[in-house]
Amino acid sequence: MNTASRPSMTDAASPSARETAKALYAQVRPHRWVVALGLLCALVGAAGGLLQPLATKALVDRRGFA
Repeated sequence: MNTASRPSMTDAASPSARETAKALYAQVRPHRWVVALGLLCALVGAAGGLLQPLATKALVDRRGFA
């Protein structure tokens, strides 16, 4: 297969980070409240995952297992 005629990704001008962020925001903007709710749920879930070992330790210490 001859790949010499196919342009590579470096041949095309890639958009700047600012242009990429603008394009992403334009896609997300109509759904920003849903995205914000999803981020909040992810934050609460991560915090719960971090607090679970502390709750388990408190239960074990209270029951006297060890």
